[in-house]
Amino acid sequence: DDGDDKKVSFITHLGDLVDGKNALQKGQSESAMKKVLEQFNHSTCKNIHHVIGNHDLYNFDRKTLHALLVADKQTKDNAGTATNNNKEEKLSSLK
Repeated sequence: DDGDDKKVSFITHLGDLVDGKNALQKGQSESAMKKVLEQFNHSTCKNIHHVIGNHDLYNFDRKTLHALLVADKQTKDNAGTATNNNKEEKLSSLK
């Protein structure tokens, strides 16, 4: 935070939210994804777009990734500021 009050119109993440190495240890992928999505939640921008990268697919199947990223977007859309309820449920269901 540099004190700049300019608003960001949109954020586009171009894939590889988590690294393939996370898949080597049980629970590491979920933990890493949770940390990354929490960083997006600190933004006041509600217009966030994610692209799935190959490293993401080393950790999660496409359906699970879609559910996590849609839950993250819906949380921001509904609240204006993020809460982790939907994502926590999705991440918990992965275990």
